[in-house]
Amino acid sequence: DHSSYYSGGVTGTKGAHTTIPFNAALNPATDSPFTIEFWAKPEASDGDDCPVFNRVSAGNRSGWAFFQRDAATGWNWRLFNGNGSTVGWNLTGGTATLDAWSHVVVVWDGTTAKLYVNGVDTAAANTGAGGYNASTAAIFSVGAYDDGLSTYTGYLDEIAFYGSALSPEQILAHY
Repeated sequence: DHSSYYSGGVTGTKGAHTTIPFNAALNPATDSPFTIEFWAKPEASDGDDCPVFNRVSAGNRSGWAFFQRDAATGWNWRLFNGNGSTVGWNLTGGTATLDAWSHVVVVWDGTTAKLYVNGVDTAAANTGAGGYNASTAAIFSVGAYDDGLSTYTGYLDEIAFYGSALSPEQILAHY
């Protein structure tokens, strides 16, 4: 099934964000594939802006979070493994150029993760400890953490969550 569970857009001012209460469809089991896709046009960055977020932050972290790093470093996707605040998968790549649109897609196939920017696999190496723990309570948030911190400044559009792993060909076609 390649239909998206959530698809929408938000334009941002510092601190503006949208949240969706826990939804099992947005938090598939650890070994179940999923894809997250969005278009982003950052207008500023402190290197820790969070455009899309679905993580439980207290105690043993579960779920995942995106970060916009500086333009040269690019986009960063972190999946947490349920061991304190340990990052299981940490992928960074592409570019996050200010005032330019980027198509960002990440795929979890049930065992490994990949990051695509502008239709291209960034071949980002995992610098995390390994493992992923799906969340059973995370709030899906667009534009900042669920509590409004780590705000993203810019535009976001066509945010989509798929309960399947999109293929490289599908990702390129979406771009």
